[in-house]
Amino acid sequence: MKIITFIFIIFLLFGCSDNATINHYNKKVKKLPCLKLQTNDIFLFSKLSKLYKFRKSCDYELQASQKSGIVCNSNQNAPKKALSNFPHGFLRLDIYGKKEGLIYSYYLDTDNKVSDSMIKKGFDTIKGEFGL
Repeated sequence: MKIITFIFIIFLLFGCSDNATINHYNKKVKKLPCLKLQTNDIFLFSKLSKLYKFRKSCDYELQASQKSGIVCNSNQNAPKKALSNFPHGFLRLDIYGKKEGLIYSYYLDTDNKVSDSMIKKGFDTIKGEFGL
């Protein structure tokens, strides 16, 4: 019985959480003078455009993407899906520099659709990181 309880706790710990994964790929870039926005998602474009005045002629680009309704049919994930909050979507905000390539990544697994507050929190994190 102790083993089953231990396995259950492990699966709960590795489930979906409210914490975003943030990666700094180029720590030399500490401030950004501007950002341009690249996304094919109308919802993200609408929400992000209200949070910041993006410039079309900037050397730094925010690439925004999201997906919801993800279903994983792999048998390898069956215990995790049954015993934890397996993610059903994600929000991804990546910053690329014209010369530097990938600079920064903000990634959030979600249990539901990406919400306005998730987008705001993610972009507020980026603004704080890069002094925008």
